[in-house]
Order: sequence, then C-alpha cells, then structure tokens
Amino acid sequence: MRAKREDVAAALFVQLQKANASFKTISRVVKEFSQIAPQDQPALMLTHIGEAPAQDQAFGLTRYVIFYLALVCFMGDPTPEFIPDQVSNPLLDALDTAMQTTPPGEKQTLGGLVENAWIEGRQWINTGVQQNQFALGIFIEVLTGI
Repeated sequence: MRAKREDVAAALFVQLQKANASFKTISRVVKEFSQIAPQDQPALMLTHIGEAPAQDQAFGLTRYVIFYLALVCFMGDPTPEFIPDQVSNPLLDALDTAMQTTPPGEKQTLGGLVENAWIEGRQWINTGVQQNQFALGIFIEVLTGI
C-alpha cells in the first residue's frame, strides 16, 4: 500500500536534515528570502510542488511521482573577492550526500516508506547579486509504491 503524502513529506524532510551543512534554519514553510534574517542563513526550505500519477498496468493500482523543491538561501560577503560557489558548492554537496544511501548505490526508500527518492533534473543556482542574497533550487522526486 502506498504511503500517505504527509508521511512521505515528513520522512523526506528528516532525510534532508541529515545534511552535514551549516544550515541555521530548516523548515517546511517557504518564506521569501528577504524575510529570513542574515543571521538565520543559510536556510533550507522544503515544499511540495506537484505530482504525476502513473498506472502501468490496466486495472492496476496507481503509484505517484511526488515532486519537491528544496530551496536554499544564503547571504554573501559584500567584498568583491567573494566567490558564491565557495558557499553554494558545500551546501549542494551536503544535500546530495544526505540523499545517498548506505551502502551507496541503493534506492533511497526513506526508511522503507517509498520505492525511491532522488535529486533529479536541472538544479538552479542564482548567484546574481541582489543585496548579497543568493539562492539554490534542488528538485527532488519521490516514487511511491503501489
């Protein structure tokens, strides 16, 4: 039987909290970056952005791919020598590592709750300076069981 959506979201959130990163704020409530104080950054926010039902067999049970977006924001140093990648790369690496399994290469089942969960597709990285505020978007897909 397929897991409840809230159970899946909660399990994914717990998995992302395992990221060995310097996140000062971790939340399932998405806020506009300007509403997150600089001392509360880097911040990680997780949100459910869509679903795609799939029924592979006639008269079969429906399973879902649930789409999430992990948003990360961080403040940059106002000096001209500041290199945003030196902050964003470790944050991205930590999230990537958090989604890996032990042993490596196995499916990420979020503790047996789903068939697989993984980082998917093109991630966006906003290193354009707007008052030294930077943002990352990491897309995560979760395949539920039947």
